[in-house]
Amino acid sequence: MSALTSDSCDAILYSSELFYADLSESKKNRIGQTQWQLVRSLEAEYADKTLIGSDSACQFKDKVWILDWNVQINWGRYEKEYPDLYPLLIMLKIATFYRHQIAKKNVNVFHGHITKFMATFGEGMRREGILAANVNQPFVPASVVTKEKINQWLFAAAERTDISSGSSGVLAIMEILVSIPKSFFYNVDILHLKTEVPWRDLKVESGQLKSLVYLSRIFGNNDSLTTKSYQPFSEQVVAGLLPPAVKLIEKHSALLIEAFDIAADSSAYQKKNSNLFHSTAREKFKLIQQTLSEDFPQWPFDEPKSYNLSRKGIENWYNLSQGAALWILMLTTALRGIDIRKNIFRDCFSPDGDADLIFYLLTDINKTKTNNHIIPVPPITITAIEYLKRTNYAPNNVPQLVVRRTEGGEGGQANSWTYPTNENINRLLRLWAAFCDQNVLDGLEDDDNPEGMAHRCRATMAGWIGTNSPLSVLIVRRLFGHKNGVMPDHYLRSNHHVQHVREEVRVKTRSDFAEQMTDAILDGNFSGGVKNTFTQGREHLKELVIQEATRNNESLTEGEMRKRLKDRIRFVLLAKLKNGELLALQTPLAFVCTRNPGSATDAPCSINSANNQRLEREIDKHFATALQMTGLPDLDNCKGANCQHSFLYDNPLSRTLLEQFKYYTMYLRGLKHTNIDLDKEAKSFVSLYTKPLIEIYPDAAKSILGHD
Repeated sequence: MSALTSDSCDAILYSSELFYADLSESKKNRIGQTQWQLVRSLEAEYADKTLIGSDSACQFKDKVWILDWNVQINWGRYEKEYPDLYPLLIMLKIATFYRHQIAKKNVNVFHGHITKFMATFGEGMRREGILAANVNQPFVPASVVTKEKINQWLFAAAERTDISSGSSGVLAIMEILVSIPKSFFYNVDILHLKTEVPWRDLKVESGQLKSLVYLSRIFGNNDSLTTKSYQPFSEQVVAGLLPPAVKLIEKHSALLIEAFDIAADSSAYQKKNSNLFHSTAREKFKLIQQTLSEDFPQWPFDEPKSYNLSRKGIENWYNLSQGAALWILMLTTALRGIDIRKNIFRDCFSPDGDADLIFYLLTDINKTKTNNHIIPVPPITITAIEYLKRTNYAPNNVPQLVVRRTEGGEGGQANSWTYPTNENINRLLRLWAAFCDQNVLDGLEDDDNPEGMAHRCRATMAGWIGTNSPLSVLIVRRLFGHKNGVMPDHYLRSNHHVQHVREEVRVKTRSDFAEQMTDAILDGNFSGGVKNTFTQGREHLKELVIQEATRNNESLTEGEMRKRLKDRIRFVLLAKLKNGELLALQTPLAFVCTRNPGSATDAPCSINSANNQRLEREIDKHFATALQMTGLPDLDNCKGANCQHSFLYDNPLSRTLLEQFKYYTMYLRGLKHTNIDLDKEAKSFVSLYTKPLIEIYPDAAKSILGHD
C-alpha cells in the first residue's frame, strides 16, 4: 500500500481576513463580538453542569477537572497557553464532558494528548483563523473544516515532527469532536464540526486501528501497522518503584488485609451516612496508617477538615497496594494487560516439585489464543498473587484475580467487578509510580511511545533477558507466548538498552575473531581455500613493514617485527568485518566463510540455487551481474576446502574435528569395531579434512596417519 500524499486531497486555505474580505471593518467587528457572545453563552449553558469522577465531582466551569484517581485536566493552563484558541478549547471541554458524563466512556485520551492535539490541529486552525482569534475579533467557523483539511493538517504536523506514526491518540480526539451531536452546541453552530475523519471508511485487517493505519500511510511505513515499539522502563524507575512494592506486599500485607476487612464490614460505617466510618473504625485505620508510615512516610490518610473518614480514603489504599502488586506481577510474568484482567484467576499457580524457589503460573494468552500457558515465576510473584487473592472481595461467580474493590457491591455481576479496559490497569501502575515519585517517562526519547504500561513492562523484561542470555529470542518467545520468532525479535530490536548491549557484543565478537584469525595467519596455522591468498597478503604486509622500518632507519627485532605485522593484519581484518566486507560465518562443516557479501558473482555453494532463482524470475545472468545483484552463499551447501572463501583455524570445533578424524582413521585401519557401517562416512570425512587438519595440526595429524 503506497503512502498517502499531502496533495492527494486539496483543501481551501482560509484566514479570517480572506473569509470576511467583502465586509467592512465595522461589520467584521460586529461579527466578532457576536461570535464571542455566542461562545460565552454556550460556556454559560455548561458552567454549572457536574462531572462525576471516581473520587470526587467537579463542575464544567472549574479550571481543573479531576476525573479519576490521579488524573486531571488543567483547562486553566491550556487557556493561558492558547488564548487565541479559546473557542477550540470550549469545543474540547464539551467533547470531554459529552464523552465522560453522557456517553459514559473513557476520557483518558484527553488527559494525555491535548497538548499534541493542539500542536497538530490547533496549529493548523490558528494558521487559517478557524476557531482562532483574540477576544471579540472574528474567527472562521468550524463548519469550513473538511476531511481534506484534516488530512493536510496531519501532513503538516508530520513534517514538523509534531506527531509520529504512533500518535493515534491525537486522531482519537478528532474522532470524538466530529461525533458530538449538534444539540450539544445549543444552536451555536460556529463551533460544530460538520465533517467526517478521512480514515473513517478505511478498510483494515482484523485487529488494526484505522487511525494507526492512516498514520502509517502518511509516514509511508506499513511495518508499524501491527506493531508499536515500546521502550522499557529505565533502571532508575524500576529501582525506585519495585523494591518499595516488594516491601509493602511482603511486610505489610497483613495490615492492609486487616484494613480492607474492616472496610468490607457494613457495621464499620455510620448509620446516618454509609460513606463515612464510625470513630472506632477510624481509630483502627489511624493506627494502621501510623505503622505503614514508618516505611512509607507519604502513606495517605484521608482526613478532611471534619473529623470523619470517608470510604474513598481506604479505597485509595486499596488502589495503591493493588498497583504495587501489579508491578510485581507484570515485571515477573510480562503478561499483557488484557490477560491480567481476564485470564489470571484466583487459583492460578502450582509449586515446582523439584525446586523450592520456582512456581508455575497457569493462564490463557488472549492475543495468540493459547490455552493453559505455563510461566515459571519466583516466590515474590506468588506472594503478590496471594495478596491479590486475599483482598479480592468479589463474589465466587467472579473467578478473576484482579478486580475492583467496591464497584460491584455485594452479589454484583462479573462485569461490574472486573476492570473493563487495560487503561484501568495502567492507571493503577501509574498511581503506584506517582506514590513512589517515579517518572515513568524517564529515559524515553521523542519518538518513543509513552503509552502502554503493560507493554513497557514486557519490554523491560525482554530487555533484561536480551542482555543476559544468548538464547533471548527463544526465551522471550516461550515466556511471552509468541507463535514465532518475529515478535520476540521485535521486542529486542526496539529496546534501546538491548541495542546498546548487542552492539557491544558485535564489537567484541569482531575484535575477538579478528584476533584469532590474525594469530592463525601470522603463525601459518590455518587452512582452506583462502590459504594462498591470505599467505600472500601476510607476506605483502610484512614487506610493507620492512620498507617502513627502512625509511625510518629502524632496526626491528624479531619480536617487534611480529608485533607490527600482527597489528597490520588485525587492522585489515577488523576493517573488513566492520564494513561488512567479510561474512565470517561458520558453516556446518566448521569452515569460516570469508566471502564478501557484496560480491555479484555466485558463490560455489550457491551456483545451482542462484541459477534456479534467476530462471524462475526470468532474470538474465549477465543482466544480474551488470546490476551487481548480490549472490549470497548457501552455507548449508558448504564445499569445504574446495571453496576459495573457506577458512579453517585452530579453535575448539576444529580440535573436535581432529578427535573425530582420529576415530575415523583408526576405524579405517581396523583398530575400532562397530555394528554400524561407517565405511562411506569415514572415507568422506577423512577425505574432506585430511589436508586442512594437516596444515593446522601437522604433528598430530601425521601421527594419526602414521607417516611424515
